[in-house]
Amino acid sequence: MKHHLTRRDLLRISAATALGGSALGALAACANTGTVLGPGPSPTGSGVSAGQAIAALDAVVLAKLPTANAVSAGAYIDGVQVERNYAFGVPTATYTSQTVYGIGSNTKVFTATLLALQCVGSTPPKSLDDGVAQYLPAGVLQNGHAILDVTLRDLATHTASFPDFVSIETDDTLFVGQPPPADQTQWWTDWDNAHQEPGSTNPCLTHPPGTCWNYSDWGFITLGFAVANDNLTAGATYSDLLASQVTQPLGMPKTGANVPLDVQGHTAGGVVVTVPPPDLKSNVDDLMRFLRATLGALPGVPSHLNDALLFTRALQWNGADHGDAHDDMGLAWQLPPPKQAGDPPLVWKNGEASGFTSFLGMLPSLRTAVAILTNTDAANPTAAGTAFLDQIATIDLPTISPS
Repeated sequence: MKHHLTRRDLLRISAATALGGSALGALAACANTGTVLGPGPSPTGSGVSAGQAIAALDAVVLAKLPTANAVSAGAYIDGVQVERNYAFGVPTATYTSQTVYGIGSNTKVFTATLLALQCVGSTPPKSLDDGVAQYLPAGVLQNGHAILDVTLRDLATHTASFPDFVSIETDDTLFVGQPPPADQTQWWTDWDNAHQEPGSTNPCLTHPPGTCWNYSDWGFITLGFAVANDNLTAGATYSDLLASQVTQPLGMPKTGANVPLDVQGHTAGGVVVTVPPPDLKSNVDDLMRFLRATLGALPGVPSHLNDALLFTRALQWNGADHGDAHDDMGLAWQLPPPKQAGDPPLVWKNGEASGFTSFLGMLPSLRTAVAILTNTDAANPTAAGTAFLDQIATIDLPTISPS
């Protein structure tokens, strides 16, 4: 159901390696029209046309995703938004900006947004420095061991020293609105940060939480239960919170765990994956609204949600402070160091699950974002997305101060 090693390989791709190879060509006006949405707020105006944005998307998809039978992509560049769909690298009308895909680990940025909503404001109910055990079933706080040292920040930045995955996470109770089962509660209680989880990878084993980076699906499932904890007894689940606090206010009707897929995922060998991903599904239209809101470029976002979205991309883990070569972290968002001095800061996340791969990326100082969704494990939307952002960064766009 989840392809951890492949996903892990994708997460190791930095902007520097993903952009290797020949240049994809200069941006130019293009006869293809694509889907052009109305301009949003543009305090400075980049001067990039819709045709140029479409040409850039076409170039990177053809170069980086030629074997994917379904790709939907969207881009926003300082007031200009375009959306485009492809089959085997070629623009097509078979798919649309409404086509729903699995987004895999991009679910994590939505979990991080729910956490941020609980940590911003004048009297927030939670703090990033809170121990997670207080938001898990009561026995975990009463009888837990190493879990007592794990904070919400640790989980949201992959620095809790958790393994990358555990077998019991496949219960997927979080996304179907059920409380954690007994075996998950027992895992949290018994975890001692001293024994290797069978079949998992954990270079942070024995490191104190908050001192070592190890990408962890299980850590974010744990975090999902923590952000939903205060509401479960009142009948609100993770999905309820996501809908009422994020997707409905942002106008994202096709984003959720229970949204039907419009395409099926495929393995790298082309085999259809019949089991749908348990986590979130979405489409490009919805995800572009989310990215624009995270940039502060979507009108009408409630102020509390706006503050939370901006908070998610603020630096929360500085790898250099711990001798760590991995990306710096916001809340779920990865913040890689620039390839060279003067490059605009990059904010990104990718995902893979059940034969779907996806990429979300932003250059906040250039008011630029891109979303790419595919329905095959053979695709590398991370390479395509970072290549697109690199193209945009080469244009002489005006920069803005970070929000």
